[in-house]
Amino acid sequence: MDFIRELGELALGSRLKRLLESLRKDVKQIYKDHGIDFEPFLMPTVNLLSRKKSMYITQVSEYLCISQPAATQFCNSLFKRGLLTFSSHSVDQRKKEVQITEKGLDLVQRLKPIWEEITSSIQDIIQSSNHDLLLAIENFENQLHMEDLNHRVKEKFNKKKLSHVEIIEYKNEFKKNIKSLNYEWLTKYFEIEDHDKISLSNPKKEIIDKGGKIFYAKCQNIIVGTISLIKIDNTAYEIAKMAVTEKFQKLGIGKKLLEHSLYEARKLGVK
Repeated sequence: MDFIRELGELALGSRLKRLLESLRKDVKQIYKDHGIDFEPFLMPTVNLLSRKKSMYITQVSEYLCISQPAATQFCNSLFKRGLLTFSSHSVDQRKKEVQITEKGLDLVQRLKPIWEEITSSIQDIIQSSNHDLLLAIENFENQLHMEDLNHRVKEKFNKKKLSHVEIIEYKNEFKKNIKSLNYEWLTKYFEIEDHDKISLSNPKKEIIDKGGKIFYAKCQNIIVGTISLIKIDNTAYEIAKMAVTEKFQKLGIGKKLLEHSLYEARKLGVK
């Protein structure tokens, strides 16, 4: 039984890591069979430097699309093997320039025919699988670049939470909520003015009795947001007194309140 396979997409990272370890083990053995002591994970860095000859570590990081600490670590490993040298920028001492040595170039010349056969063998495997694996990986990477996994998971959780949010109309038992919700953000970003105190302390008199409406967002049996339609005349209403408590922000509750208000406003004949 292969439990990693059984887990499917959930274990994609673990499965790719396992595949990576398998490939690195094989490649290291291939190097060893040719009398070369070289770590496969250093191949992209030494390959790049053999083409560019001299680069700053920041450039290595950019070309390989890895972090600068990772690029530094790889370059340090190559330096210890005598395959590259370090030098500092003439003005900015923090900028480190790396240059491949003659020993590094000699190694690359020995590795090139091996790389060609490795490439050819992997192409054979891909062709036999009837899938363009490299294209699939590139598409997957592009999708993650547009929106990373962390953000995608958060969005799905937020949508599930939002599906449990109920929009309800004003009731006297919720009188205090319009005040507390609006005071929360007014005290944080602005200041509470006299007209705010009047309308928020007497919402039924100042909004409902004058032809307006007040809506609340209810989640987990808690009032977490509010919005009001304040009547201007028979065809015009102002959207006002909108607030969502901080703990429940960034879930789309404000948007849901707004859309509900627009729907209700159309029913009232707003123009």
